[in-house]
Formats: sequence, C-alpha cells, structure tokens
Amino acid sequence: MRVILFTFCEFFLLSCDSPKFNLLDKGVIYEIDNRYCGCCGGYLIKIEDETYGIDKFPDTSEIKLEEIDLPVKVRLKWEIDSSRCSSGGYFWINVEKIEIDLD
Repeated sequence: MRVILFTFCEFFLLSCDSPKFNLLDKGVIYEIDNRYCGCCGGYLIKIEDETYGIDKFPDTSEIKLEEIDLPVKVRLKWEIDSSRCSSGGYFWINVEKIEIDLD
C-alpha cells in the first residue's frame, strides 16, 4: 500500500507545472541601439551588469521586440553568439528561451 501511495504522490508532484522561470537568468532590455556601424543595431540587454546585443527571439516567444515598451524585465536562457562581431562595444547573444519577468 505504501508503494502505491508513494508512486501516486511522486507522479502527482512530477506532473505539476514547474515555475514559469525555472533556472533562467534575469535581464533588462532597456534600449534600442540605433548607432550606425557594422556591429550595431537591435536592442541592448543588461544581464548581470554586462550589456549584450539582441535582435531576435525564438519563434516560440510571445514577446515581440517591436511591440514592447522599454525597459522590460525578462528571464532568459541564452549564450554568446561567437559568430558575430563585437566591435559595437558588446557581444551579441542567442536566446533559446525568454519570457517577461512579472516579479
């Protein structure tokens, strides 16, 4: 009986939705970069006191860059895009997942 009860409780706990922003970094998209240079453009996002460039989100994102009011707090899963230049004073990032931070 204990095994059945334990299995049921484990299934119930594992089937619950995890927090919406589980293990994602906090950031703030705060400005449009409208400088004219080969490595400029897009939006500027601050993550852990570092500034990065961002110009697109995953297709699954509900955030539309051209429709949001800045600044906006977000949580995201990301990595530096080493294939792009960084002479604009910041590195570009690729975003795997992003959501508005409601906290």
